[in-house]
Amino acid sequence: MRAAACVVAIVLAVGPGPAAAQRLDGTGWNRFPVRTTKHSRDIVVEIPGERCAANKIAIASLAGATLLAGVFGLYYHLDSRDLAAQVSADTPTATIWTPERQGLVEDTDRSRTLAIAGYTAGSALAIGLIVFYIATNPPSEERVITTTAMRPIVQPVPGGASLGAAWSF
Repeated sequence: MRAAACVVAIVLAVGPGPAAAQRLDGTGWNRFPVRTTKHSRDIVVEIPGERCAANKIAIASLAGATLLAGVFGLYYHLDSRDLAAQVSADTPTATIWTPERQGLVEDTDRSRTLAIAGYTAGSALAIGLIVFYIATNPPSEERVITTTAMRPIVQPVPGGASLGAAWSF
């Protein structure tokens, strides 16, 4: 019984042979490649970067300005549409063109111009927000956790031996 426990302890201490190591690196039966560094028992962990407070404030400010410009454009768009509905007619009305009607046309044109300016500013701010968000994306960091080799544990007990293994990282 002691001889069998010693043989198992030696096999566990030596570890898998080179053929098994070649299979584990993605070239054999294992379909998923194992990402390793120089040490075959290293664990590589990717830690995503975190934005600083100033970066978050800038992104929130750009998003708020984009929203305000869009609401500004929408308000004047709807105003222009309402004023245009007052001036235009589907059928001939045979009414005289008055200075008040000319004023409505000018107000409609002014509201249209302000709506276009609001939509343009909102679009430019939205593009700027996207570019800023991508350009200031913090890089992720890779950390390597090096594991120690597995240690076999053979402990004599009354009537035989207890066999186990321990490792840490």
